Amino acid sequence: MDGYVGGPHALPEYANFAEGHVPGKSGKPELVPLTSHRFLAPAGGGPMARVGDMSAFAAVMLSDGVSRSGNRVLSRRWTRLMKTRWVTGPAATFASAWGLGTMLHDWTNGVSLYGHDGVVLGQSFFFRLHDPSQSAIIIMLNGGLADGFAEDVFRRVFAPILGGAPAPLPQPIDMDPIHLDRFTGVYAAPSARISVSARGKALIAAYTFLGSAAGDPTTMEVDLAPVSDDLFLASFPNRRSPLLQRFQDFDDRQRPHVLNFRGRAFHREAGIGQAQ
Repeated sequence: MDGYVGGPHALPEYANFAEGHVPGKSGKPELVPLTSHRFLAPAGGGPMARVGDMSAFAAVMLSDGVSRSGNRVLSRRWTRLMKTRWVTGPAATFASAWGLGTMLHDWTNGVSLYGHDGVVLGQSFFFRLHDPSQSAIIIMLNGGLADGFAEDVFRRVFAPILGGAPAPLPQPIDMDPIHLDRFTGVYAAPSARISVSARGKALIAAYTFLGSAAGDPTTMEVDLAPVSDDLFLASFPNRRSPLLQRFQDFDDRQRPHVLNFRGRAFHREAGIGQAQ
């Protein structure tokens, strides 16, 4: 799904795919620059698929590696390893756990699904599989509040079929500003830096993406509301629902050394006022 298509700047390999859109300054949707997708290839924005392609792949996974035509595409062993829970957490927004290249999702009433989602600027993809009912959920969007649309589909269409629904998010709690100071500092990864500061009863995370296609770092501010001693709800632009983020590896002063942000580990940089 992660492709950029059509328009005056399209490349041949992106023909017949929907163009990504983001809200413009006027509030109207604007096309995503082509370079935003080219930058992510081949590991991120290169692969492309239609709904029919993903449906065929879903059939293989639901049949333990056998295609609709009866040909074995994946071994039974490797297909089942992809459905096996290998790593749990650390924050359950993207997935409750991780299989071999798959996200595992725990819904209410013991319903479990697996698959993999994907997001690039202006494009969103949601993929869920449920073996007991032989069901597949495939949602491809090229703009708007994608997470809210997908959530509505999960709850209104598939929850009655599967007998369970996505688990509700925890509610924010009050945290003393003194305790919030423990989390402040700069957390870094190769692709980005996050500067965390306290503001009232919440944290502000200034997320600076270092690998923009234009070459200049871009920054967005995200509110972090505490829901426990280590979990925070992050409110992102152009999303209806917040995402859970977790602070980890606390020292003897109860200061975290790692921020797990959007499924990636950011390590605290040592410096003035920060953990050494």
